[in-house]
Amino acid sequence: MVDRVLSGVLLGIVGLSLLGSPAVAQTAAVAVGFVPDNAHATRSSFRGGWECNWGYRLSGKACERINVPENAYLVDANYGTGWECARGFRKSNEKCLPVVVPTNGYFVESSSSFDDGWACEYGYQRDGQSCVAIVVPANGYLSDQGYGTGWKCDRGYRPSGGTCAAVKVPAHGYLSETELDRGWTCERGYRAMGDACAEIRLPPHARLVDSVFGRGWECAHGFKAVDASCGTDAEAKARSTQDGAASACDRSSSVGGDICLRIEPPENAYLDSSGQDWKCARGFHRSGDQCNAVEIPANAHLSNAANGWECDTPFEQQKNACVMR
Repeated sequence: MVDRVLSGVLLGIVGLSLLGSPAVAQTAAVAVGFVPDNAHATRSSFRGGWECNWGYRLSGKACERINVPENAYLVDANYGTGWECARGFRKSNEKCLPVVVPTNGYFVESSSSFDDGWACEYGYQRDGQSCVAIVVPANGYLSDQGYGTGWKCDRGYRPSGGTCAAVKVPAHGYLSETELDRGWTCERGYRAMGDACAEIRLPPHARLVDSVFGRGWECAHGFKAVDASCGTDAEAKARSTQDGAASACDRSSSVGGDICLRIEPPENAYLDSSGQDWKCARGFHRSGDQCNAVEIPANAHLSNAANGWECDTPFEQQKNACVMR
């Protein structure tokens, strides 16, 4: 009995080792699927258990030879042409043409068919199929950029019509590193006005801001900008408007302004987080220059914004009342 068991185990081991051999694997693959010409069986179930031989590529259910042109070699890739040009050659349609490097140029490795396989040496730039010397103007130097003029101006100079012109820095200005503007920037507290730096005049209760836009300053917390013509009567003029409307003085805070006027929140109001305006407390709504209490009808409650109301469930609003649905 023991001998029979041992024999069965040995036969199983021999069978597994035979299945691992290429010959048996191919036989098994043929048994379960078709292996085309120029292909071989694999242990994977992908694509029926077979793949194309080296130098062939799947086309439908067949393996077709990859046509490798002269001066090229096969590459292991399932996409593209399946071949690359040898060094010193470049792709052009389905051929490998020799790279012709001009004087003052050098060969570069590239698998793209959109370039010529060469680049110009430092100090030269491409002009058609040639490399021509870059003419650097006085007060300039060669750049590492492969586009544009090929040169940059020294500090204190900027490009101007193929030359490097000296930057004229006005009083209260200093040189800037960018070539995209005039080449200088005004000191803090000044702003560019034409070719000069004009002083930013701060009204009381104002502070400088680092911005090239606007008036160059903003009012301190608790103050807002208004036109000087509004004077101390600005709030009075604002009060003369109807609910929700803003006077010319009130609007000036968003479009400009000459002075900073103290914000005085009315009763049941407080300064908002910006410090440039005020808000009504919870349970009040803004009406002109004051905060009126929210009048809540029966079967209603304060809204999430706390400046209005909404009906309880299951009531619905009809005009100024809440009625059962």
